Parts: sequence; C-alpha cells; structure tokens
Amino acid sequence: MMKKWIKRYVELDLICNEQPGRRLELKRGSEGEKHFLISNHNCQISIKTVSGLPAKELETRIVSLSCWDSNVIPGIPAVIVHLTCRIQGFYVAKGNPKEITHWKDFGRDDITMVNREQGAGSRVLLDENLRMIGVFGKDIAGYDHEIQSHLTVASIVASGKADVAIGTEKIAKQVEGIDFVPIKKERYDIVFRREDEDRYEIQSLLNIIRSQAFQEEFSQIGGYDTKDMGKVVIEF
Repeated sequence: MMKKWIKRYVELDLICNEQPGRRLELKRGSEGEKHFLISNHNCQISIKTVSGLPAKELETRIVSLSCWDSNVIPGIPAVIVHLTCRIQGFYVAKGNPKEITHWKDFGRDDITMVNREQGAGSRVLLDENLRMIGVFGKDIAGYDHEIQSHLTVASIVASGKADVAIGTEKIAKQVEGIDFVPIKKERYDIVFRREDEDRYEIQSLLNIIRSQAFQEEFSQIGGYDTKDMGKVVIEF
C-alpha cells in the first residue's frame, strides 16, 4: 500500500479518516518545508503543506527553498491547492500583563518566548517579521527553546514559563490561562509534484477536500475558513 507523508496538524486527521474504502494510506510526518523539497526530489514525499504567504508569493517561496540544500534541484514542477485559512497570533498570559501587542515587543529585556521548530509556519512568520524590524533571535530570551506543536507552546505560556509564543487562534481557545492577540490571517495550502497530479492517491485526496461532506465536517473544527477549499492556486 502506498504511503504518503502529510505534515502533522489536527485538521489533516480528517483527511486520513475520509479515505474512500480505506484503500489509501496517508501517513503524516513533521518535516519542515525544506525537507519537503529534498524528499520530493528523492520521490519519498508526494504531498506537503505550506502556510504563511499570499498566493502570489507561494511560487517564489517554494522555489527559493531549493537554495537551502545542494541536493535539491530548483524549479520542480508543482501544483499548489488551497486548503484553508487560519488566524495566527501571540499566546500571552491571561490579561496580557506585559502588554505584548507587536513584534518589536519580542526584543524587550523583560520578555521570554518559547519558539516553534524551524520550518513550522509560525516560526517562518516570526522570523520574517523580526527580520523586517531588525530584531535578531540571539537577542531574544527563549528564542532557541523550540517546541513542535501549538498546543505545547500555548501550555508553556499558560504555566508562566514563557511570556509569549506564536500559534493559531484555535489552540488558544483550548488552553486555559492564556489570551490570544491576533496578528495575521494566513493561507494554508497543500503542494504536490505536477507529475503526480493524475495519480490515484492525489485525485483521492482532492476529491475528499472538495466534497461538501468533508468541508462541513472540517468547518466544525472551528477557527478555520473553508472558502475556496480544494481550489488550484497555482501550477508552475
């Protein structure tokens, strides 16, 4: 049975549970975007998620990632299909006692953060915004403390061991003791090689996410926008 690796997120569990006839095995992995292109070139991964940038910037971002490793050939023909949108923001202590409302607050001496791992959408969002305002990770307490889930970083903030973390609005509603400061509505898309587009596995996945039944179930998760789910964003 074919194994397809999909990044680890709660909403993708629904896809794994919607396989027609259980003929398609979807195995989720936690590799970052860099590893998608490396493994994609080696024909080990067929599907990957990408988040954080407007549609017009997705092609540039995917291709630019190939510069991270000499084993990756630039310009792999690919298809990007929209999955959902979500709200990213800051997890802060209840009442936001340190008044953290902007990226520049991460550079304050009285702020300690807990970070996501490299390649995670929240980490990319953080690093891009810090770069734009001239704040460096080495100057932020807790920047090197990397965790691989929204739920865990939110729980660390709730425990008082960190003042702030980046994550989605959905998780903030699940963790007691924190507030959520919304920062950005971001896209969440899936990417696969163009040469795989007509394969049974890919078509099965697309049929699932384009079905009304799946979208209705997906919307019950809360915190996600199903508008344009399954729509092809770009082919290159």
